[in-house]
Amino acid sequence: MMEPRRRVVVTGMGIVSAAGCDVEAVWQRLLAGCSSVRRIGRFDTRAYPSQIAAEIDHEPTERSPLWRDRGRIACYASRAASDAVAASALTGSRIDRSRVGVVAAAGMGSYDHHEVFAACAAAARHGRDDADWGCLADTLRRELRPQAAPRRTPGSIPATIAVEMVMFGAGLWLYLGAAPPRTRGQRIGLWALVVFLQIVYVANVFGPPPPSANAVAWSGVAMWLLILWAWAIDRSRSEDGKRSAG
Repeated sequence: MMEPRRRVVVTGMGIVSAAGCDVEAVWQRLLAGCSSVRRIGRFDTRAYPSQIAAEIDHEPTERSPLWRDRGRIACYASRAASDAVAASALTGSRIDRSRVGVVAAAGMGSYDHHEVFAACAAAARHGRDDADWGCLADTLRRELRPQAAPRRTPGSIPATIAVEMVMFGAGLWLYLGAAPPRTRGQRIGLWALVVFLQIVYVANVFGPPPPSANAVAWSGVAMWLLILWAWAIDRSRSEDGKRSAG
């Protein structure tokens, strides 16, 4: 028999939105049916077919160094959570912290709008479907605010790469234990594939951006060759095992 769900008391709320940054004011605006969509003013939209959005006018004013160099959306979430905690008045030392929590909902993203859209606008080629990828990369380098890489990949980037390498190595170890290559040709094919995958990984992490959209598309299509490569290695091993058994 299922236990009844424990009741939760909402003691405070905070909000940062295009409709405002005060919970009561936002609620009244919603009841009145007022739209918060208007012409974008944070960046130049002349290069885009759509020039309207629900844009937040509030500028982040976080004083903590922890949030100062984070993206705009992270600062908005911090401000809303801080207002919710302040409204609850549950900040005393006698509060049982194991029974108190904060639920936060925020749009995904760690870059400011200008960082991304300035580069997109600069790379756009009017009348063409592709983009100037070199211009995109140059504009990103010029426009990115501090700690761009940590904001893109939270935590330690070297640690992330190390974890991915360990996962790849563990998968390879499991495969070799379950289906070891039996012939010299199978060993060459397998280890050539392993080396090639590592080269592709390093190129993706440290290499320049792709030269064109077509290059990205053809690279994706070419990934099927890796599947055929692995299939050929495994098929050769299976056929060799059948001949040995016969």
